[in-house]
Amino acid sequence: SFLSLLMCQSIMYGLTTFWPVRKQVVCYVNLERSKRSMENRLALVNEVMELGEKGMPMVNARGQSLDRVSQSVRETVRKYKATIIWIDSISRSGVGSLVHDDSANRLIDMASGLCETWAAVGHTPRDDPSHSYGSVMFEAGQDVGVQVSSEHRGDEVGLMLRMQGANDIPRAKPQFYALSFTGGEESALQGFRLAKEGEFPGFSLQQPGSRFEQVRDYILQVGGSATPGDIVKHTGMKYPDVSTLLHTDHFQLLRKEGKYSYYGVVHRE
Repeated sequence: SFLSLLMCQSIMYGLTTFWPVRKQVVCYVNLERSKRSMENRLALVNEVMELGEKGMPMVNARGQSLDRVSQSVRETVRKYKATIIWIDSISRSGVGSLVHDDSANRLIDMASGLCETWAAVGHTPRDDPSHSYGSVMFEAGQDVGVQVSSEHRGDEVGLMLRMQGANDIPRAKPQFYALSFTGGEESALQGFRLAKEGEFPGFSLQQPGSRFEQVRDYILQVGGSATPGDIVKHTGMKYPDVSTLLHTDHFQLLRKEGKYSYYGVVHRE
């Protein structure tokens, strides 16, 4: 959601610091969080981007489905003459099971009917972060798909944005960013910047056909856990490379049996 708000405010006010944008009015459809939470997050984003108290049209409907609030979205789009809606997220669409093709098609048709241009946040399956959870029709119905990967390092969260599909435009190279947060219990966004791939070593291992995919696929293939030695033997990778990868936040130590350590894949919804 922070990344979404950063993108939306960039579009709203024509800020090209991080992305080339054309200034347009964006309507943010919040189905995930309370109005107060989104106001707090937007205030933090504005502070980072030096936007003062500038806002954006927003439909706050935590706990409701996109289907139920579609009329409110239409009215907001009409009132503010918005040309983009940003849906957070498709898991709250209320169209039925996301794994069914008819549900995915209904959501795509619904979003297309609300505004000419729309973007939507999706989640990845627990066992495969390479695509959005649900029907393949979500990918078939998108003009541009962007996979967002994250890697934690201290008070920073590295982000890799990688295009997975694009109609009528060339596919861009992966882009890297870093969100920084204050420490302690009251953790809050305090910075956003461009980053380099080398700052977050796990990203270099996540490219298609990469060592990351080899290790992940092997662990899942053998039942969800494996030792570094087993991984080295199966993949032919060097032990230091395997060790570096297993100590990123994409994998976790599951158990120890004598001198052997067993690692598994971190699943994210």
